[in-house]
Amino acid sequence: MNTAKDKNCERCVSDFLEGASFCAECGKLSPAVVAEGNLALEIDDVPSEKIRDQAVSMLNAWFPQLEPIRSAASLKAGRTILISGIDDESAKRILEGLEALKVRGRPKLLGDKPSWLKWIWNPGLAVSALGLILAAAFGGWPAFFLIVIALGAPVAVTLLKGRGKEPLIHSIRIGDQADQWIRLSEAYTEVLAQLSSQDSENLKALVRKVFRLQKQLKSESLASVAAGLERGDLYQSLGDALRSAVELSRRISTEPEEKKEPLRNEIAKLNELADRTTNWFRRLDDPVIKNASVLEAELNSVSESIDRIVREVRPLPDVRLTSKEKITP
Repeated sequence: MNTAKDKNCERCVSDFLEGASFCAECGKLSPAVVAEGNLALEIDDVPSEKIRDQAVSMLNAWFPQLEPIRSAASLKAGRTILISGIDDESAKRILEGLEALKVRGRPKLLGDKPSWLKWIWNPGLAVSALGLILAAAFGGWPAFFLIVIALGAPVAVTLLKGRGKEPLIHSIRIGDQADQWIRLSEAYTEVLAQLSSQDSENLKALVRKVFRLQKQLKSESLASVAAGLERGDLYQSLGDALRSAVELSRRISTEPEEKKEPLRNEIAKLNELADRTTNWFRRLDDPVIKNASVLEAELNSVSESIDRIVREVRPLPDVRLTSKEKITP
């Protein structure tokens, strides 16, 4: 069984790097990569405390914004909307991941939001009617309190119902970014099957390094701030490096032997740049804090080196400007 503790890929059973967009060993897409759609994912209640804790741990590894305490309580109480606004393939990936824990669910089509009149028409109205009858019978201060209860009962029930319909996962990154990772995952899986064992290992090594670096950039750390808030240019450069490495590997698999070595050298350079970036992160934790301009120069050096390879390998229509280029008049 693949539990959250094991963190294994469902396809190849190898270690799945936490925070990675796809498996470095086989290319299987992570359930955390979701694309926009018109579906909500409903999860059945999970009576077993052990399985419930495992499910929450697994979901929290995919979606760090998940609130573990609230999620555990919701899964215990009954059917819960896990996430909304996703497409069918995204829902299937999440359900496949939870299936190992025997947690069931289903995608549901998002409908129009019910009107306020439909929400307010609930069992709280019976409490209101009883409160008004008692208020008329007692009069005075008791009547005042009973009227307040009568007016508030339908609203309270509405709020409780609405909370049950509120998705457990908010603020997910969907859309174009997800589409890019989906395409890259598919290309990566296809290329791996065509490479020699050595070329395959070189590509996998780069993927692992990039995913570890991108995970660091997602954290609220000095490295994240130095590289630019909201992940910054470096996060995007690392993604560009992966796409270029996959394209280089594709060419390696199709070119004659005499033309393969220059392509392998480019992948080796990307691996070296990933190592340089890792070392750059480590130096940020040194007791001696560097001047901001020095940090920016080091960051630009790494980013521009990656950009050069990206432009040579596969010119992109939306080639990003480096930090230095952006501030040049």
